[in-house]
Amino acid sequence: MAPKEALEAPKVGSTHMVKWKGAPHKARIVEVRGQLRNGDPAEYYVHYIGQDRRLDEWVLPDVVDKRPVSDASSAATIVIEETLPAAPVAEGQKVTRNMKRKFDEMNFHKPGEVDPKLLDLEREREEATKVRNVETIYFGKYKIGTWYFSPYPDEYKDQKTLYLCEFCLKYMRLPDSLVQHRQTCKQRRPPGTMVYHKDTIKIYEVDGKDEKLYCQNLCLLSKLFLDHKTVYYDIEPFYFYVLTETEKSKGREVDHLVGYFSKEKHSLDDYNLACILTLPPFQRRGFGRMLIEFSYEASKIEGKIGSPERPLSDLGMVGYRSYWQSVLLSLLKTSQGCSMSLKQLSGTTSIRVEDVVSTLSSMEMIRYWKGENMIW
Repeated sequence: MAPKEALEAPKVGSTHMVKWKGAPHKARIVEVRGQLRNGDPAEYYVHYIGQDRRLDEWVLPDVVDKRPVSDASSAATIVIEETLPAAPVAEGQKVTRNMKRKFDEMNFHKPGEVDPKLLDLEREREEATKVRNVETIYFGKYKIGTWYFSPYPDEYKDQKTLYLCEFCLKYMRLPDSLVQHRQTCKQRRPPGTMVYHKDTIKIYEVDGKDEKLYCQNLCLLSKLFLDHKTVYYDIEPFYFYVLTETEKSKGREVDHLVGYFSKEKHSLDDYNLACILTLPPFQRRGFGRMLIEFSYEASKIEGKIGSPERPLSDLGMVGYRSYWQSVLLSLLKTSQGCSMSLKQLSGTTSIRVEDVVSTLSSMEMIRYWKGENMIW
């Protein structure tokens, strides 16, 4: 009997079963690196089909089944995300945020009709960010595994580990550099104006125009944990609301960065939030909800109806849905016996009517009757 022909090593772009969390899972080969004695790749960078890109990882060949499998979802439609592209559409012309919003609003469900230039830009972005460049950061007392690619300068592109000052957010290659920096860095809180203070929690308003370097570094840091929305080169039109947790160290107060959200100074669409992030060591402690609530309280003060920019990440959507449900249910409970329209709910909470409708619909509390949405 003739020996079976050896299977070829998986190639970039092919889909295979990969052992993940103790069970086989479909995964697409995104990149390879290294080489074994037989010429096969030493490691594979895989994307688990149906999972968020933050779970992408390098795996060894022994967990990858060499037999390719079909995957219809691997040819999923490319959707332009709400980030500014780094490259111009054409010589002398750049895609503006309004152009991108118009694209999202009018073409999100029409992938076959989108501007080819925007699709080309998105493909370039996907290619450039397909593999995490920085895998680990040291930030304060935490060692944090990163989730996504972040466009740190070219001279840092081969750095798998970065060391960050948690106060000024300067990034360094070597731990010794961070030790030396700590001895000279006088910053112990974010720049800008403190606009909220309760117990150990503070929120600082930082103007992107006045504190350009700090805000750029903040965006580069946050891009390690945000796949969709972040602006790291055109930060002047934004305010950054930085949330900190205060502790006393050697007789002085130190404000540790926990998270932040950014907001356009002049939003044509009344967005009250552009990007939002709680750093991984501080997640599941209610800080994300606090930032969301702060953004809506600011909208109330401004007398506006607000909404976050889209798309929201899966974690972002969970946070917003939880907030919207809590606020709307609380209002409906306190107003029992009084009829409230969707517009009144929106006006009282500053939550956009569309968000009110989608939230109540998800709880099966709204019905379409006689041409109108009615609270059930």
